[in-house]
Amino acid sequence: MSDGQPFFDALETEFARLGLHWRDLPGLAIAGGPDGEAAFLRRLQEFSPGVTWHTILPELPSHWIPGKPSTWTEPYHPLGAYDYPKLPTSPAVMISWPRATDRSCLATLVAEARAAGFKVFGAGFRDEPIPDWPTLDAFVVFMRRVSSVHLDEFHTWVSQRPDVVQQSLYRSGRDKYAPQ
Repeated sequence: MSDGQPFFDALETEFARLGLHWRDLPGLAIAGGPDGEAAFLRRLQEFSPGVTWHTILPELPSHWIPGKPSTWTEPYHPLGAYDYPKLPTSPAVMISWPRATDRSCLATLVAEARAAGFKVFGAGFRDEPIPDWPTLDAFVVFMRRVSSVHLDEFHTWVSQRPDVVQQSLYRSGRDKYAPQ
């Protein structure tokens, strides 16, 4: 599969065949580029109509009810020692570099972001590295109550960095969490 519409069309076709609907999930991210997309489609093709999201995605929390966003919560856990230990939380962005990148890339990015005026609370690498994962992933945690304009400006700023291969808003800061 390639980026873009052909993959999404094939995915939509498989979901329709299985009787599943996008709106019943809080989101879906597929890693591994075109190979990951093809593998996910092959996995979907193994299932028969009537299958549930929990069967296809066993990592979904058991209390999540497809189509009922009010159940799509989980307890708050800090991303690491660099994150707020308790609620309220703040926005966090996941940044990815090629796997072979020197780990000093994060300290450099944070220092340059702060020098550029971005309100970074802390940052750190993913605590649970995934074997054979193609990227080196880190989280940048912002100060509480930063504006969406601030996050948009950070997105624009980090998008101009040739070493960063991907970025995504991991946590909005307005997320709802299950009671502790």
